[in-house]
Amino acid sequence: MKKRDLFLSLLLSLVLVFPGCANLEKIYPDKNFYVLDVSRNAEALIPIKGSILKVRPVQIAPYFESRELVYRKKDLTFESDFYNQFFASPRDVITEEISEWFKKANLFEHVLDTASALEATHILEVEVLSLYGDYSNRSTPKAIIDFKVILIDNSVMPPKIIFDREYPREVILDNNIAPQKLIEGWSQGLNTFLVELETELSQL
Repeated sequence: MKKRDLFLSLLLSLVLVFPGCANLEKIYPDKNFYVLDVSRNAEALIPIKGSILKVRPVQIAPYFESRELVYRKKDLTFESDFYNQFFASPRDVITEEISEWFKKANLFEHVLDTASALEATHILEVEVLSLYGDYSNRSTPKAIIDFKVILIDNSVMPPKIIFDREYPREVILDNNIAPQKLIEGWSQGLNTFLVELETELSQL
């Protein structure tokens, strides 16, 4: 093959290859980032004078602590979604929502940030046992978010547990497995959990 023909062949190949690469890049979906949306609309309570609550950072079960959304496909098959994630770690997102909820509830006179060095009369520990979309039955997809709560009386020595309970939450997603719908389901589950937790703590 002559040099001229070889050059033209290579030039044609480059023209064909580069547009192809550009088109291939377009098939990758954009990454989406989410936060939970929880709001307390009830009237504030009358706090117990001198009561101080510290909300410790929420602990997430190891299988679900990643920022990537997690789906259950079959009985023992789970997968994470690289393209749909929490905007921050679920630990930070849920800790912030719980802390803000109790600040608005006014059940305790003061609610400390997790980094505060001040002593609290009560310490709230929350563990998220499950956090996934259950799509094992495609006709009834669900948002699963389960909590375990411990309230510690820190005003006595030694401190003692005065409240210990689990709150399983299962929200039907109306035959919709879109990531946005799953986030809405988790938000609903977190909201009902906080309503129930506030009611029970106020009765202690």
